[in-house]
Amino acid sequence: LVAPADEPEATAAVLRQRDGLLARGVRLAWTALDPGADAPDGLAATVRDGQVALRGDAGWRSVCPVDAIPAALGGAARHVVRNALTASALASALGLSDEAIAAGLRSFRSDETDNPGRANRFDVNGATVVIDYAHNAHGLAALADLADHWDADRRVVLFGSAGDRSDDDLAAMADVLIRLRPDRVVLVDVPGYLRGRERGDVPALLLRLLGERGVPAGACTVLADPVAGTRFALDWLAPGDLAVLLALAQRDQVLAMVREAAG
Repeated sequence: LVAPADEPEATAAVLRQRDGLLARGVRLAWTALDPGADAPDGLAATVRDGQVALRGDAGWRSVCPVDAIPAALGGAARHVVRNALTASALASALGLSDEAIAAGLRSFRSDETDNPGRANRFDVNGATVVIDYAHNAHGLAALADLADHWDADRRVVLFGSAGDRSDDDLAAMADVLIRLRPDRVVLVDVPGYLRGRERGDVPALLLRLLGERGVPAGACTVLADPVAGTRFALDWLAPGDLAVLLALAQRDQVLAMVREAAG
């Protein structure tokens, strides 16, 4: 079992089961972005001097520079770096060589071929467009952390949510959405994901929640679905702007529209 030593909720969940797991013969491997993180049995994978590093009988060894992992975007995508640590520890436990692990990390890209809908980035006439299907507060937070590294004259965010998210869940997502510092927010229903709510309910609730967090109603646009929202966002963009399209549904259509706009 590969587990994070520096994610409080996940770490605590594993610790609660640790004795039982060990009694069943399960081996635990702990990972953390910070090599100084406290782990019950020591860390198995971390980042040392800019390198994904694994610990073996002979101590720490470097496997691959973080800068060489395309999906990590130079280390800015910290959630991807964390995933790389987990994958490396697991692959090592399965007997893969360091060379094979490094080859995998170096070849995996955050694009529409290797990982469609996860931080896929396009240049559209001098503006940056990012497509991601983050659909909970944790996923949105990872994207917000990444967006902090991107300069932009203006920002537009497209967002919709499945209807089975509770009001508290939507409030938590609204808390993260404002971290993206949007100049324009496009709120949409998600076709096929109404899940007990009426059409328009989720955008209306999000509009209220964002207003309570200081986003004026005049900065928000409500549209029918992600395709209509993407069309609006692309028309709104100017060189130097950033569009973050959080497309949970109609992803293929959204990707096709952005590809066409990118030329």
